[in-house]
Amino acid sequence: MKLTHDYNIFVDKWLPAGVKEKVKGQKYVSNCVIKDGMSFDDMRLIMYSDGQIEPYAIGEATSEEILEVLKYARSYYESKKAKQKVKK
Repeated sequence: MKLTHDYNIFVDKWLPAGVKEKVKGQKYVSNCVIKDGMSFDDMRLIMYSDGQIEPYAIGEATSEEILEVLKYARSYYESKKAKQKVKK
């Protein structure tokens, strides 16, 4: 789980597994460890830079575009993971 606000202060940190947080009245428990991530539009910017998609409107996407970004994100992170294994 990524924490972006701590009271009225902006923060940007990943919470370890087991940490409890309350968001808009709902209680959540961080249940996994995420070491990397980016916003949907940041991923689309990478896709655009790679020539995978045409210009897009930030914050707006069709169902088809969401699916394409998710597919691309999976291959992007699988490739990144494979590169990290080679370095080790």
